[in-house]
Amino acid sequence: MERNISDLDILTEEVLRRLPRFLKIPVEASGRHVHLKREHLDLLFGEGYELTPRRDLSQPGQYVCEERLTLKTDKGILRNVAILGPVRDDTQVELSLTDAMSLGVDAPVKESGDIKGSAPITIVSDI
Repeated sequence: MERNISDLDILTEEVLRRLPRFLKIPVEASGRHVHLKREHLDLLFGEGYELTPRRDLSQPGQYVCEERLTLKTDKGILRNVAILGPVRDDTQVELSLTDAMSLGVDAPVKESGDIKGSAPITIVSDI
């Protein structure tokens, strides 16, 4: 059976050829970091302290800061942990599973910003 190639066939082929370009979804992984609320930033660095941006992140308005923190639990310590700015409504520590294990923390897998039921960690300024 012979098939005629129509304009629709040509258009469909062109769409399918171009489609992968439009289906690219950016995926990023961020290493251990901390988001701080104003109250905790003031306690760690002094009242009214402003974070120092080091470089912008792919999310508009977000940046990695020059300042670093140390995370402590009874079972472990992680030093030189990045702070992401700007200041947030809640303080939040984001860790990999292996970081959580080294701190002895049973860290739930959650979306960024969901802090309900999270494990406590002590945060110390590296300054």
